[in-house]
Amino acid sequence: MKKQNNTALLFATNMFGTLKPEIIKRINKFLRKPTVEAWEDIHCIIIDGSGKITTIWNAVIKQDPFFPRYGRRTNSAGEILREWERIPSPDDVITAINKSVN
Repeated sequence: MKKQNNTALLFATNMFGTLKPEIIKRINKFLRKPTVEAWEDIHCIIIDGSGKITTIWNAVIKQDPFFPRYGRRTNSAGEILREWERIPSPDDVITAINKSVN
Protein backbone atom coordinates (compact mmCIF):
# COMPACT_ATOMS: atom_id res chain seq x y z
CA MET A 1 0.00 0.00 0.00
CA LYS A 2 1.32 3.38 -1.00
CA LYS A 3 1.51 5.84 1.90
CA GLN A 4 -0.44 8.98 1.02
CA ASN A 5 -0.45 12.33 2.71
CA ASN A 6 -3.62 12.83 4.72
CA THR A 7 -3.11 16.56 5.35
CA ALA A 8 -6.33 17.09 3.37
CA LEU A 9 -8.12 16.26 6.62
CA LEU A 10 -6.87 19.57 7.96
CA PHE A 11 -8.73 21.36 5.16
CA ALA A 12 -11.87 19.24 5.11
CA THR A 13 -14.97 20.97 6.44
CA ASN A 14 -18.55 20.28 7.37
CA MET A 15 -21.46 22.58 8.17
CA PHE A 16 -19.73 23.64 11.38
CA GLY A 17 -16.37 24.54 9.84
CA THR A 18 -13.15 22.53 9.97
CA LEU A 19 -13.40 18.96 11.17
CA LYS A 20 -13.18 18.55 14.91
CA PRO A 21 -10.22 16.58 16.29
CA GLU A 22 -12.55 13.72 17.33
CA ILE A 23 -13.69 13.29 13.73
CA ILE A 24 -10.14 13.39 12.38
CA LYS A 25 -9.22 10.78 15.01
CA ARG A 26 -12.02 8.47 13.77
CA ILE A 27 -10.86 8.84 10.16
CA ASN A 28 -7.23 8.23 11.11
CA LYS A 29 -8.31 5.09 13.01
CA PHE A 30 -9.75 3.74 9.75
CA LEU A 31 -6.64 4.77 7.81
CA ARG A 32 -4.41 2.90 10.28
CA LYS A 33 -6.60 -0.21 10.47
CA PRO A 34 -9.28 -0.44 7.78
CA THR A 35 -11.99 -2.71 9.16
CA VAL A 36 -15.67 -2.99 8.35
CA GLU A 37 -16.49 -1.50 11.76
CA ALA A 38 -14.14 1.44 11.22
CA TRP A 39 -15.63 2.05 7.74
CA GLU A 40 -19.14 1.89 9.21
CA ASP A 41 -18.04 4.57 11.67
CA ILE A 42 -16.65 7.01 9.08
CA HIS A 43 -18.59 6.47 5.85
CA CYS A 44 -21.21 9.09 6.75
CA ILE A 45 -18.83 11.84 7.90
CA ILE A 46 -19.38 15.04 5.94
CA ILE A 47 -16.10 16.33 4.53
CA ASP A 48 -17.33 19.27 2.48
CA GLY A 49 -19.76 21.76 3.90
CA SER A 50 -19.56 24.19 0.98
CA GLY A 51 -23.11 23.39 -0.06
CA LYS A 52 -22.41 20.06 -1.74
CA ILE A 53 -22.70 18.02 1.48
CA THR A 54 -20.24 15.33 0.46
CA THR A 55 -19.75 12.37 2.77
CA ILE A 56 -16.66 10.21 2.72
CA TRP A 57 -18.79 7.50 1.10
CA ASN A 58 -19.94 9.95 -1.64
CA ALA A 59 -16.34 10.97 -2.25
CA VAL A 60 -15.23 7.33 -2.58
CA ILE A 61 -18.08 6.61 -5.03
CA LYS A 62 -17.07 9.63 -7.09
CA GLN A 63 -13.50 8.30 -7.14
CA ASP A 64 -14.61 4.69 -7.83
CA PRO A 65 -17.96 4.55 -9.69
CA PHE A 66 -18.14 0.79 -9.03
CA PHE A 67 -17.97 1.16 -5.26
CA PRO A 68 -21.11 -0.23 -3.55
CA ARG A 69 -24.00 2.17 -3.29
CA TYR A 70 -25.63 0.11 -0.57
CA GLY A 71 -24.06 -0.37 2.82
CA ARG A 72 -24.77 -2.34 5.93
CA ARG A 73 -28.39 -3.29 6.50
CA THR A 74 -29.81 -3.89 9.96
CA ASN A 75 -33.20 -4.82 11.34
CA SER A 76 -35.13 -2.90 14.00
CA ALA A 77 -33.20 -4.74 16.73
CA GLY A 78 -29.89 -3.58 15.27
CA GLU A 79 -28.90 -7.04 14.04
CA ILE A 80 -26.84 -6.99 10.85
CA LEU A 81 -28.79 -8.49 7.96
CA ARG A 82 -26.34 -7.60 5.21
CA GLU A 83 -22.78 -6.43 5.54
CA TRP A 84 -20.85 -4.03 3.33
CA GLU A 85 -20.02 -5.75 0.05
CA ARG A 86 -16.53 -4.28 0.38
CA ILE A 87 -14.78 -1.37 2.02
CA PRO A 88 -12.32 1.05 0.42
CA SER A 89 -8.60 0.95 1.03
CA PRO A 90 -7.01 3.73 3.07
CA ASP A 91 -5.39 5.01 -0.15
CA ASP A 92 -8.82 5.19 -1.81
CA VAL A 93 -10.23 7.17 1.12
CA ILE A 94 -7.32 9.62 1.18
CA THR A 95 -7.49 10.12 -2.60
CA ALA A 96 -11.24 10.70 -2.40
CA ILE A 97 -10.86 13.20 0.44
CA ASN A 98 -8.03 15.00 -1.34
CA LYS A 99 -10.12 15.38 -4.49
CA SER A 100 -13.16 16.52 -2.51
CA VAL A 101 -11.47 19.25 -0.53
CA ASN A 102 -9.26 20.63 -3.31
